[in-house]
Amino acid sequence: MRITIEDVAAKAKVSVNTVSRALSGKDGVGEKTRARIVEIAREMNYRPNILARSMRHDKSDFIGVLVLDIGNSVFTKMIKGIEKELMGNSFSIIIGNSDENVVKERHYLETMLSTNCRGIIISHVNNSGLMLLKEEGAPFVVLDRDTQKFECDQVYVD
Repeated sequence: MRITIEDVAAKAKVSVNTVSRALSGKDGVGEKTRARIVEIAREMNYRPNILARSMRHDKSDFIGVLVLDIGNSVFTKMIKGIEKELMGNSFSIIIGNSDENVVKERHYLETMLSTNCRGIIISHVNNSGLMLLKEEGAPFVVLDRDTQKFECDQVYVD
C-alpha cells in the first residue's frame, strides 16, 4: 500500500500542511519538528506523488522528449545527452517513440501535456501535433526538422 502525506501527518500528529511545508523545506516549521517529520517520512518510505503536486502547481519537473525511432542510434545518443543535462538540473525525462505513427505521436503528446511537462523536445511531429502543442500553450522545441512555415522554436544541426 502506498504511503500518503496524510499517513505521515497522522503518525507525526501534525497537519498535512505542516508535513508538506516540512518536506518541501518551506518556512513555518520549527527545525525539531521538521527533522521529526522527515525521519517519520523516511521510516514510512513515503514518496511524494509528483503528479498530484504537478496538478496543484500546474507544472512538473518533467521534460518530454518525442522521437521518431528510439532504435536509431542518432536518437539514442540524443536522448542520452538530453537526459544527462536534465538530471544535472533536477529534471526527469518522459520519452515517447512515435515510429512515425500519428496515433502514437498524439498519445505521447497528450501524456506529456497531462503530466504538465515543463517543456517538450520533438525530433519529428506532424502538423496536427504541432497545432495541439501551440493551442495548449505548451513550451516546445523542434529538433532538426523543417516545420514547413509553422512558426515555432527550432534547433538545427550544422
